[in-house]
Amino acid sequence: MRRIHALARVWLGAVATSAIVALGAFASGAPAAGSGPYALEAQALLSESVTDLALRMSGPELPTRLEKVQIKTWHAGDDEAATRNFFDVPTNDGVATLPLAGLARGDRLEIRAHVKSGPQYNVDAETTVVRRPDLTIARIDVVDDVVRTRPFDVTVAVAELGGDVGADARLLLFDGASTSALASSSVAVAAGGTREVTFRVVLADPGDHALRAVVSDAAPAEWDLAPNSREQAVYVNHYAENGVVATDHPLATEIGADVLRHGGNAFDAAAAVLFAINVVQPHFGGIGGGSSIVIRDGKTGELHAIDARETAPAATTPTTYKGLQPVDVRRNGFAVGVPGTLRAVEYLLDRWGTRTLSDALHPAIDLAEEGFPIGQSLATQIGVQQGIFQPETRAIFLNADGTVPARGEILRQPDLAKTFRLLADEGAAAFYEGEIAQAIVAAQRRAVVPGREGKMTLADLAGYTIDVERPLSIEYKGYDVYAPAAGGTSGGVVLLESLGLMREFLADPRNDGYPWGLATPNSLHLYIEAMRLAFADRDFWLGDDRYTDVPAAGLLDQEYLRARSALIKPNTAMCGPGGVLPPGKPPLPDSLMSDSATEFEDPIPGHTTHFSIIDRWGNAVVWTSTIRNSFGTGITVPGYGFLLNDSNGLFNPSPRANPVTGDPGANDAAGGKRAMGNTTPTLILKDGEPFAGTGSLGSQFIQSVVLDVVLNLIEYDLPLQRAIDAPRAWTALSTGATQLNFGLERLIDPVRAMGHVLPCAGNLNRMAVPLLGNVGSTGSFAVELDDFELLGGADRTRFPDATAVVVERT
Repeated sequence: MRRIHALARVWLGAVATSAIVALGAFASGAPAAGSGPYALEAQALLSESVTDLALRMSGPELPTRLEKVQIKTWHAGDDEAATRNFFDVPTNDGVATLPLAGLARGDRLEIRAHVKSGPQYNVDAETTVVRRPDLTIARIDVVDDVVRTRPFDVTVAVAELGGDVGADARLLLFDGASTSALASSSVAVAAGGTREVTFRVVLADPGDHALRAVVSDAAPAEWDLAPNSREQAVYVNHYAENGVVATDHPLATEIGADVLRHGGNAFDAAAAVLFAINVVQPHFGGIGGGSSIVIRDGKTGELHAIDARETAPAATTPTTYKGLQPVDVRRNGFAVGVPGTLRAVEYLLDRWGTRTLSDALHPAIDLAEEGFPIGQSLATQIGVQQGIFQPETRAIFLNADGTVPARGEILRQPDLAKTFRLLADEGAAAFYEGEIAQAIVAAQRRAVVPGREGKMTLADLAGYTIDVERPLSIEYKGYDVYAPAAGGTSGGVVLLESLGLMREFLADPRNDGYPWGLATPNSLHLYIEAMRLAFADRDFWLGDDRYTDVPAAGLLDQEYLRARSALIKPNTAMCGPGGVLPPGKPPLPDSLMSDSATEFEDPIPGHTTHFSIIDRWGNAVVWTSTIRNSFGTGITVPGYGFLLNDSNGLFNPSPRANPVTGDPGANDAAGGKRAMGNTTPTLILKDGEPFAGTGSLGSQFIQSVVLDVVLNLIEYDLPLQRAIDAPRAWTALSTGATQLNFGLERLIDPVRAMGHVLPCAGNLNRMAVPLLGNVGSTGSFAVELDDFELLGGADRTRFPDATAVVVERT
C-alpha cells in the first residue's frame, strides 16, 4: 500500500498564475522517499484548467535540471496507472513545476525523478491532487456607534472555501474607493477554516462610508480570485450624541429633544420648539411676531441668515410715529408689524426639514389643549403686564375673578390649539391669506388712543416674504463668528464690530503686553469702549438694508476697525458730548458721509426668546424669536389665541433722515420696512466645524450679553456652562452706561478711576441690583472639537425656566 503524504501547512510567498511556485512553497508531510543524499517533495494543486505539480529537490547540491521525471497517475476508480515521462526538466533553486492536464481532484500521483550529480540517483515522492485554496471575505463586523476621529474596531473574517489547502495572504481594509489602506495584516487560514482579524481604525470624515476588505497575494495562489472583497456600510456620526436642544422652557426643550430622539433633524426640532414656545411662553414669542435665525446646513456646510422680522404695513410713513415715545406706540394697533415667524418655519421645513408642518404642530396642539403648569417667567410677566391686556388677553391669562394665576397653575389655550389645527390642515396660507389673516387685520384695528389704529391690510400679509442671505462674520483668534446681517436687527453688526474692535486693539503694537484676562479692570474697560463705538455706529448707520445703504461690510472692514480701535485708550475712557460718541466713517459712497452724530433714544425694555439646536448630522439652528415687548401690544387675535407684536415701536419716533447732516435715517419708518431690533443669534465655527451656538433674550442688552458669552468661550476658554454662568456686564448705549452682575463689584472702583463716570462714559453707579441682576437667557450648545462631545448650557441661575438637554444616542 503506497503512502499518500498529507499536506499539513502552506508556505509564505506568492505563486503566479503561470504556475511557477516560489521556493519554500511546499507543505511538510512524511519524509520524502529517495536514494542516497537526495529527497523529493511533491505537491499537486488543481486549478480550473490545469494541475500544477511542484517538485522540490533537497540534497547536497541542488540540480539545475532533472534529467527525467516519471509520473504515474491513478484516477478514482481505476486500477491501472497512466504513466507520463518528462525529460530535462529545469529547476529553480531545486524546484521544478510541471503543468499537467487531465487530472481531477483526489487523483493519486507517484513521482520518480532522476538526478545526476556525479553519481546518478532516483528519488521518489507521492501526493494527491488537491484543489487550490479559495479565499473570501466572509463578513465585516463594525461596532454600532462610530464617531469621527474616535478609534473603533473592525473585525474581518477571512474564510477558505476549497477545503483542501490553507493559505497565507494579505488582508487590507480600505475606506470606500480609496487606494490607500486604512489598515493591513498578514493572515493564515487553514483549509476549510476561518480566521478573524481585528483592526483598530479611525475615520475623520462624518457621514456614509463603505469599509472594503480585500484579501490578496495568497500563497499558494488561489483557485479563484473572485470574490476576494466585501463592503460593509457604516455611518460615521458627527458627534458622540444625537444633538442638543437649549430653550427658555423645559417643555419646549423636551419637545425638541424628542424630535431628535426619533430621527428628526435640527430644523424639524426648531419648528416644533417654536410652536411649543408659543404655548408655554406666549408673552415672549410666537406666530404673531418675528424671528432672526442663523442656520448651518450639515450636508453642505453652508450658512444662512434668515430675517423674518416683522415689516411695517405699506401705509406706514416716516411720520406715522412722529413725536411719540415707544411706550405711547405699544398698546395700539399701528404698533403691529406684519408677522414673519410662520414664514420662517415654513421655509426651514420645506428646504431642510424631514417632517411636515403638521408634524411640528401636533406636540404644541396637545400642550395648548391639555394645559401645562405656568412657569415662573410667565407668572411674573402676567402680573407685571396685565395693565396692557385687551379683553381676550385677560380672558386667557387672568383668573375668572381677575387675579393673577400663581406659578404651577394649569393654563389651557383652546383657541390657540384651534389655530394650530388649522395651520396643520391648511398650511401657512391660512395665516397669510385665509381666515386667520382676516382676523389679524380686524384685531390690529384696535387702539387705546383714537387715530392709532393699525393700517395692515390683507395685501400686506399676503405679500410678506422673509430674506435669506449669508450671515455676517468676523474672525477672532482662529474662530469664525457668524451673526445676522443688517435688516430687522442691529444685533449681528454690533456684536461683530465690538469683537473686531477688541481684536484690533489687542493686535496694535502700541498695546503689546496690555494686561488682559477674565473679569479684570482692563478687560471690562476694553469691553465697554468697544461696545460704545459699535453702538455709536449702530445708532447712525443701521436699519433695514433693503431701504438704506447700510455699510455693514464697511463697519467690519479690518482697516476701519483698526482705525476706529485706535480711539480706545488703554487706561482712560473716551469722552464725547454728554458722554455720547460720534459714529465713524466706514467705507461707503461720499454722498452718505457726515460728521454729525445722533443721540440714541433708549428703548423701553422688551423681551424675546432664544433657542439653540444642533443635531447628529451637524445641522445647527440658532433662533431668536420675539413679539418685542412682553405680551407685545397686549392684543390677542379674537378666537385664535395668539398675541400680536408691537415691533413697529422700534422705528425712530421722529424721522432723522437729513441730507444736510448726512444722516441716512436708516431706522426711519416706511411701508414694508423692518424696524431695527436687537436679536443676535450667533454661530461660532472653528475650521468650518460648529463650535458653539448661542443667543439671548434681553431687549437692547442682547448684543452685550451675547458678547459676554462669546468672549468667555473664545477669549477666556471657559467650558460652556461656566461661560454662561460667569458674572457679566451689559450695556446698550454709546455713553457706556453699564451694569454688572454681582461678582464683579470689585471692578467698579478701578474702572471708575479710568474715567467711566458721567459725563464722559455713562455711570457705573447704575450697577446691577436684584431686579436687573438676571438679565439675559443664553440657551446654547457647544462642541468639544477634540472628541466631538456635545454640550448644552442654559441660564438657569438667571432664568429658572431655561433648560438644555443633550440627546444621548439610542
